[in-house]
Amino acid sequence: MARMSDSRFSRSDDVDHLLLNARLRDELEPYFDESITRLNIQDLPTSVENEYLASMLAWERAPVVPIAEWFEPELRIAHPDALDDAALHL
Repeated sequence: MARMSDSRFSRSDDVDHLLLNARLRDELEPYFDESITRLNIQDLPTSVENEYLASMLAWERAPVVPIAEWFEPELRIAHPDALDDAALHL
């Protein structure tokens, strides 16, 4: 049986999760697209939805860099003019 203090903490956590959810959704508004609407929120606890929304917000705010710079070491692709036919058809 849950104690009164446990249920108070649970309600407090629920409110915190809902407040965070509202803030994240507000911050994501400029980036709103189908990736948000594809999330079936009825199947997720609010805390998990918040993790998803926070990761989307981090992605949207990340600096724009060329894909080659995503790799460590940086991906270096030879210019096609520098390759012979055999190398181009690998």
